[in-house]
Amino acid sequence: MDTYDYIIVGAGIGGIVLAKKIKEQGLTYVMLEASDHLGGRINSTSVDDAWFELGAARVLSSQHRVMNLIHELNLELEEQLLTDAAVYMEGIWHDSLNELLSNIEYPDPLELFHALLDKTGIVNLSDFERLAPLEWDRVLTLDWLEAEGIPTAFSIRYFLGDIDVTMNQITLYESMYFFVSNLSALDSKVYRMQGGLSQLVNTLSHHMKPPLYKQHVEQVSYTTDGVIVKTSNQTYQSRKVVFTCSLNALSHVELPTEAKDSLTNFLAVGHYGKSIKGIITFNSNVFPSHEYLITEDPLRMLRRSEFHWELYLPSLEKSWDRDEIMKRLHVYFGVDSVRDFKLHTYNMAPFYGCYWNYKSGYFHRIFEFSKAQRLAERVYSVGEHFSLNPNWIEGTLESVDQFILNDSK
Repeated sequence: MDTYDYIIVGAGIGGIVLAKKIKEQGLTYVMLEASDHLGGRINSTSVDDAWFELGAARVLSSQHRVMNLIHELNLELEEQLLTDAAVYMEGIWHDSLNELLSNIEYPDPLELFHALLDKTGIVNLSDFERLAPLEWDRVLTLDWLEAEGIPTAFSIRYFLGDIDVTMNQITLYESMYFFVSNLSALDSKVYRMQGGLSQLVNTLSHHMKPPLYKQHVEQVSYTTDGVIVKTSNQTYQSRKVVFTCSLNALSHVELPTEAKDSLTNFLAVGHYGKSIKGIITFNSNVFPSHEYLITEDPLRMLRRSEFHWELYLPSLEKSWDRDEIMKRLHVYFGVDSVRDFKLHTYNMAPFYGCYWNYKSGYFHRIFEFSKAQRLAERVYSVGEHFSLNPNWIEGTLESVDQFILNDSK
């Protein structure tokens, strides 16, 4: 049996970049992937010469690890310019989110943000990381927002313009953190990759050995100086094993006792939703003056061509089926509006979108767990769940960098 320096489990962006870095160090590895393709949650496709992202969709100019990797690989980005969002709320379409908010007393988001910083005693990013676990969840509540002049209905759907799921305190936190992490770059731009983010995966694949596909890891056990990894049809041996898959996928693996206990603690503060992406083709040019639409579900839609729209429906607690989404589209756009409708859920990737579970009462533990990849001796996990950055690509790359740095010590 061949022995490797590392066994990498998972061929998403984390596993691919980790493999590249391990190879650059002159070390050996084998990569095991449960599916039959590279990329994990990165899934780009084209329809009628328009391209869509059915997984990860965007890159921010302030996300330095992602941007550096893209420049290193000589890939092309295009700026995503969004017009003022049209909004469906309480049975009515409003042409402009800004116009809708201007009709009520609504504080400037930046002023609101600084009011929160003052309330928590946070004056810089290092203070944010230090104080947020103790102060953020105490202050940042619906009651506080209402006291600051934000009606609950608007907080639920539009707080800082980056609400992903039905309102609870985690969405407040993620929106605020997304904002604070970009304070040093208020002119940060949003990009999409020309030809789709799959270009990133395809280019990186030339810097690594091909994975072994359809390898479902079932068990990890120790040898005298390493680990044994068993799949349904093969056995592998290495010095260390690094899981780059989601934590819920890892929970199905038989692990050494210490690793299983560590994983149980991680899962206690995690929550897994089933975010949905889709491609919608309309019979007519719906909302011709808008590029971006938001509904109160909340459902987001981005125009990709004259009649094609990319759909995004994040879901933390609710499962959406095709018929239910179609009924809503008929409400929003008319019964005969939709010509074609294709859905793709993250769990098909396979992935269940990991959102930290603020409602469990363990929010502060997120900071205890982030940046800690060791599950047990010789057993590690990397990914966005071990990063303070809520953007999953940048967070995943940060976690990989931390692992490489710590492992080399």
